[in-house]
Amino acid sequence: MKKIKIVFSIILTSIMIISIISMLGITSNASVYSGSCGDELTWTFDESTGTLTILGKGEMYDYGWDIHLWEKYRGDIKTVIIGDNVTTIGLRAFWECDSLTSVEIPDSVTTIGDSAFSQCDYLKNVKIGKSVTKIGSGAFSGCSALTSVEIPNSVTIIGEGAFGGCTFLKSIEIGDNVTTIDGYAFNNCRCLTNIIIPNSVETIGEYAFSGCNALEKIEIPDNVTFVGSNAFRHCEALTSVVMSDSVTAIHSSTFAYCYSLKEIEIPDSVTEIGEYVFWECESLESIEFSDSVTTVGNSAFYGCHSLVDVYYSGAEGQWYEIEFGTVNDRLLDANIHFNCVMPETEKENYSELNDKHDETNSDFKATSDKVDFPYILIILLAIAVILCVGIVAIVICVLLIIKKGKTNQNS
Repeated sequence: MKKIKIVFSIILTSIMIISIISMLGITSNASVYSGSCGDELTWTFDESTGTLTILGKGEMYDYGWDIHLWEKYRGDIKTVIIGDNVTTIGLRAFWECDSLTSVEIPDSVTTIGDSAFSQCDYLKNVKIGKSVTKIGSGAFSGCSALTSVEIPNSVTIIGEGAFGGCTFLKSIEIGDNVTTIDGYAFNNCRCLTNIIIPNSVETIGEYAFSGCNALEKIEIPDNVTFVGSNAFRHCEALTSVVMSDSVTAIHSSTFAYCYSLKEIEIPDSVTEIGEYVFWECESLESIEFSDSVTTVGNSAFYGCHSLVDVYYSGAEGQWYEIEFGTVNDRLLDANIHFNCVMPETEKENYSELNDKHDETNSDFKATSDKVDFPYILIILLAIAVILCVGIVAIVICVLLIIKKGKTNQNS
């Protein structure tokens, strides 16, 4: 009887302890963590699924480099769910969430803070809501797994370095209301082959597309009034550029190291070509600019070894009034066509002619490779014949000497 009472007491005590623990919200294998991330926002992280959920309404807190509410779980966050009433994503909110692979930003969000998703190395899929007006500086910088992005029409500003270092970004669609592409916005997006800049854009910052090694062509719309220095530096595959008629100056090193650029037409609005603008554009063969140009900076055409023709709309006297900086020999030694523009046929057929030229060279090389073998064979045969003739001659000489020796002996 006593044993039964003892067992009953143990069971009753266990039930009471479990009840108390449940009331306190404590579990022995706690896998769900939570806290606040805004005045009216809460976050919950489910460790078992790697899902971080943000609910409530209003703005998210901004964070410093060393302050983060989910710092302990940052490397384990795989998916982020943001509630429909969240209005901003705070500075550095998801910085270095190394395991994050996808995120959907709801239409309630208007601002993506600086470095919000910076260095999320495995982030592949991003959907930006239709109310976002600003993508902050470095918002997606270093997201090396990101391959495509669609920026909605609500966005007006793409911040400095917003997508810088997204090395596998291949395509991006920019909304029709973007007015500013800040400096370094797409810097070192090395797989980006094509981008359409909408007519709404007015400013392209420095280094905006620098290091986009695969970018083949660019058209700068007429509403653009400013293109910063180094904007297309090291766009090594760039062959075609159409400039805005509203740009008044081409700033330092804008097209430096664009090794594949073959021709360019500088619009009438430009008065100044800065220093190093076409530095080492080694394929540049022709250039057109108008009599509005008054200044050409130092080394603007340094290393343009292929430059042959310059089409200048002004008279010869106007040409010599231009202030040329030092080390512009490649430009000054070219054929200057005064009172002239680049022939339309040349503009239309330029790429076709170059393709044919390349094909001809390839055919010639292939033909040369094919005819090398017969020539070598003929040379070898000639050498063999010469050797045979030499051997025969030696044999004949030896025989004659022997015969002569016998004749002398008989005498």
